[in-house]
Amino acid sequence: MDVIANGNRVERLKYLLKFLAAWKERPACLTPIAYQWCSAFSGMTKGPRLDGTYERRGSHPFLQLTGFTYADLPLEALEIGFRLARPAIGLSQTSHHDRVFEVAFSIRDDEVIADAVCAWIADSGCTPVGSLISHLADRAESTTPFLPRLRQMAIHAIHRIWSSELAVSALETVRLLDRLEVDVDDMDDLGEGD
Repeated sequence: MDVIANGNRVERLKYLLKFLAAWKERPACLTPIAYQWCSAFSGMTKGPRLDGTYERRGSHPFLQLTGFTYADLPLEALEIGFRLARPAIGLSQTSHHDRVFEVAFSIRDDEVIADAVCAWIADSGCTPVGSLISHLADRAESTTPFLPRLRQMAIHAIHRIWSSELAVSALETVRLLDRLEVDVDDMDDLGEGD
């Protein structure tokens, strides 16, 4: 991650990430790598400014590269690892995992949130269940309906929570399921292996 510390190399990294994000048939082996990148990149950001964007840590001034910021790095990594992936279990917990979800949900973009939920499904030990449900419930309060992919990922995550008997607020979960308008067909669509 020396590339990140050296602001002159970030633009090259940006091009690599854009290339990988555009790759329509990414191999599955890229998912755990992108998840590790997401964690490393998240460690380079700090909390949101008043305008809701994230800033880079360190002594360098915050860089803005043709509309691309340090805060975009974990989001690009999420997209590379999870936008085309079907949720699978088996990723190893990474450092800065809480920051990944904090950044993803703060963006208020359903595709980015769906990427983060897919990552949570792959490594449910990385963020507390209550935190995930709380973030999804907050999103559900919006008058804008969930995009189909986020709805599918949220249902899949709730299924994973209940099938794993993870502790979560039943009332908050029921409200979320009601907002998602989940029916039996949605649960059947998850398949036997999930």
